[in-house]
Amino acid sequence: MDDFDEEISLEISRMYFKVCEQEKIVLIEKGKMLEIYYEFGKGFEEKLKVLSEEYQRESTAINKLINEIMEGGVNHNRRTVLRKSEKARKIYRIISVVGGKEKIKRLKVLNSENYTKFNRRMGKKLLRK
Repeated sequence: MDDFDEEISLEISRMYFKVCEQEKIVLIEKGKMLEIYYEFGKGFEEKLKVLSEEYQRESTAINKLINEIMEGGVNHNRRTVLRKSEKARKIYRIISVVGGKEKIKRLKVLNSENYTKFNRRMGKKLLRK
């Protein structure tokens, strides 16, 4: 193998290493994103439980919570806040079924978008063995 071939092999190895490192970073970031959604969903559910005692209908309590979020200076429209809230609630409920926040690192699926398609019964299948 001449110097040129060795240089190409070394460069390919470096690029592969970069890909692996980036995948690790992406995986870590997705895990953090799930943790953030989990925490938001948990807080939303806890506040919803308190408001549900005050309001007869859950939808009224949800609207009250969405209003509070909007009044907090969020730069999103109401529909976006509602969708993110529903997504967070679903992620919280599913991850709670599999054992809570500490289990996030063991989840096979780390993309938060995928959790909107799951139901609670499917939760146990999400854990790596």
